[in-house]
Amino acid sequence: MDTMYYGPGFIGSPYQQVELVYDTGSDWLVVEAKACKTCLNNTYDSSKSSTYKRVDNDYIEHLYGSAALYGYDAKDTFSIDFANKSRVYNFEFFEIYDQKGLMENIDGIMGMSRRMTN
Repeated sequence: MDTMYYGPGFIGSPYQQVELVYDTGSDWLVVEAKACKTCLNNTYDSSKSSTYKRVDNDYIEHLYGSAALYGYDAKDTFSIDFANKSRVYNFEFFEIYDQKGLMENIDGIMGMSRRMTN
């Protein structure tokens, strides 16, 4: 039906508000990094967060529909609640440093699907 649900997410300490598409077809959070040269909004600046940690230095590709996303696995505090009462510490996400195909009015995608394992 081509319906899209989007809204705020809050990442980092102190938190930074990002606009996310809430997606039932994926199981991961992706957020555009401030340093991303091909991103259109890139509002998340990990250097301003005291709780940010990069998981490793492996530069990874994630394919999502018509989008190709490149960057690093990272962890930071995350919440979908403005009052930040529902914070999750060390929330793993994908920090985008290069992308092709993301829409211009969003900062990332919040996957709401369960990860399927064998």
